[in-house]
Amino acid sequence: MRLEIIKYCLITFLYRYIYLMHVKEDISLCLLRNINFLDIFNILKNNTLLKFTTLVDICLIDFPTRETRFELVYNLMSIIFNRRLLCKFLVRQTDYVLSLSNLYENSNWSEREI
Repeated sequence: MRLEIIKYCLITFLYRYIYLMHVKEDISLCLLRNINFLDIFNILKNNTLLKFTTLVDICLIDFPTRETRFELVYNLMSIIFNRRLLCKFLVRQTDYVLSLSNLYENSNWSEREI
């Protein structure tokens, strides 16, 4: 899938949630608002033009001096289109993050570690 199409699809389907986006040849990065969390991943997984059906990894990065102390990063893969997408969310220490285990079964294991 061409870069222009990926960029267009991400903007079209996630325009309400995107703070920042970088689209490159092999990987894309989106900094997203921490609202309608499950809706975002539902779109990414089930939309026929995106098909990010595989959750590769989840990580949490700690920045102790920032107000939004954590960056929660989901590494998704579209096997059909051979594309990766990093979804970043800024999270405060008191924020509650919903589980993705209903959409991505393997998230259950990674979420326990975070």
